[in-house]
Amino acid sequence: FMRELGGAIAILRELPKNLVSASDEPELAAVRDAILEIEKRLATHNEIEENQIYQWSSTILTEPEQLELLARINAELEHRPQRFSAEAWANR
Repeated sequence: FMRELGGAIAILRELPKNLVSASDEPELAAVRDAILEIEKRLATHNEIEENQIYQWSSTILTEPEQLELLARINAELEHRPQRFSAEAWANR
């Protein structure tokens, strides 16, 4: 995932500010392909996370442990960088 993303960013950084040449199209196609691959990986990751991992807590943990986990998750979410907040995404 990170290699694909890093490779796409590296290609984008090397492109001129204004793309005016057909010679730039292979680089843009490589970036598009990398982004599409990342999208597929994230979709698979999210599917596993939503349909398997998140359900494990109710199977493995007691109710007090689940409540503790929820409190710890919420505490972490409160300390996430502003750029990841719901408000930041809504204003895009």
